[in-house]
Amino acid sequence: MLNGLLTGAVHCGFGFLAGASAQIGAGRLRGLGITTEARAALLPDVPTFAELGHPAVRIGAWWAVAVPRATPPAIQARIAEAVTRVRALAETRARLQAAGCLPLDLEGPPLLAHMAAESDRQLKLFARLGVRPE
Repeated sequence: MLNGLLTGAVHCGFGFLAGASAQIGAGRLRGLGITTEARAALLPDVPTFAELGHPAVRIGAWWAVAVPRATPPAIQARIAEAVTRVRALAETRARLQAAGCLPLDLEGPPLLAHMAAESDRQLKLFARLGVRPE
């Protein structure tokens, strides 16, 4: 999609922040809005869609570390501790932010609640748009 925008074959599109921010920063593309809840550190001058009057336009990618349900609790605890330790490192946070990510620092029940809320929100959006997830 970025190549299409850069060549003029595509006139408007959504792109991942990490790839688009370099092109926007270089003046080759113009950032109109960010689909996340807060402005991005990589593009602090680009408003959120909520700021532009479109609060329903909220799309963000997120990742979680998961293990099979049958993983012994002691191993789950060791993995969770390692992820928490690495996630707290300034270098890790800097690298994530440089890639356009905003660490949420969620685990356990708060992570499960976030995942359920995001799933519910997306499914409602799909239903409103007539999209059937497979």
